Order: sequence, then structure tokens, then C-alpha cells
Amino acid sequence: RLGAGVSMRTVLAKTALGQVTLFPAYLTAFFAYSAYLEEIFERGTRDLGTIAEAAKSRIASQFGPSFAGGCVFWPCVNVINFGAVPPSGRVAYVAGVGVAWNAFLSWRNALENKA
Repeated sequence: RLGAGVSMRTVLAKTALGQVTLFPAYLTAFFAYSAYLEEIFERGTRDLGTIAEAAKSRIASQFGPSFAGGCVFWPCVNVINFGAVPPSGRVAYVAGVGVAWNAFLSWRNALENKA
């Protein structure tokens, strides 16, 4: 059972589960949605094929470096979250560090626009 992080084994199991399940889906959605919005609002594209190609290209170029960065950042954050932060403070803690992570993703996304 993955309840409160009472042992290091539980903390590591929760961290690994999130890293291999939720994290790849989140990155894929982030870069696909960013490309979608940029195609519609910055380029005026309405063609779904063009939008899909832009999303595919963005994911292909940004997923790997972002996933690598997240494989360093999020396990550290989650070990602290599940191991040291009381349950009542976990949402606030993750929301706070999430701001820093989303700033990193926005920076990665902006690199694509400069290329």
C-alpha cells in the first residue's frame, strides 16, 4: 500500500511510480499543448495536420532533455515531499516547487521558438 511515507522503501516506491507513469504523460501533454497554442494563436494555423506535426516535432526535440532534467529534479523533490513534509503540507510544497519546474519547461519551450 502506498500510504504515508513512513519508510524509505515506501518513499522510493512512490517516487519511482510517479517518475515512470505520470511524468512522461505530463511532459508529452505540456509540449503538445504548447505547440498547439502557438500554432493557433501565433501562426494562425487551423489545419489539424500542421498542428499535429508541430506538436510531434516539439515533443521529439524537447521531451528527452526535459525528461533528463526531471529525472534529477523530481526524485529529489519527491523524496523530500514523501519523507519529510507532513501530509497537510504536501500540496503546498509540490505547488511551490512546481512553479520552478514549470519555469524550466517554459524556458525549454522558448528554446524551440528561437531555433
